[in-house]
Amino acid sequence: MFKYIIAVLVLILTITRLLETVLPDVSKKKGKIYAKWLFYCLLVCGIAIYISGVTEFVISVKEINLPVSILGIVLLSLKMVLKYRSMKALGKFWSIQIELRKGQTVIREGPYKYVRHPAYASTIIEVIGGLLLVNAYYSLLLACIIYFPLIIIRIVLEERNLLGELGDGYMKYQKEVPMLLPYKMFNQKAEE
Repeated sequence: MFKYIIAVLVLILTITRLLETVLPDVSKKKGKIYAKWLFYCLLVCGIAIYISGVTEFVISVKEINLPVSILGIVLLSLKMVLKYRSMKALGKFWSIQIELRKGQTVIREGPYKYVRHPAYASTIIEVIGGLLLVNAYYSLLLACIIYFPLIIIRIVLEERNLLGELGDGYMKYQKEVPMLLPYKMFNQKAEE
């Protein structure tokens, strides 16, 4: 029975992912897109990781580790909140590509106060959570080896373009706000 519940959750996750990838970009003016090839690499690798995870779940998982699956659900819930807040904070500058639009500025609102790339952090959380949900540990290892390094490459390329377009303002932001982990947020609270 629990396997069916997990199958439904994976289906919901897949539909949510497709909607957040396609819908926000439909009505916006396009900006300058960089490293379009990387989007397709991430797309193909992401699909492969999910197929791997579901296959591992169906073939290898004999007994579900419930605490691990619950942790996966918690991480997926966190991902949804973080991705939504990231998209909302970026507003018209949100894109599924490395894309810079006319009038773009450094955003320091919402989760961008704590990390420079909360949307990418939410993607990493999503993959970890989804694979933990289905107890797909080998697929998680595969994601760590292939998918997560591609996300880091994308971040580095995006930051290079943001520095080129936004200059000193973005450089200052880089110095003040961590890339993916909000460790400064905890340091600030400890100092207060």
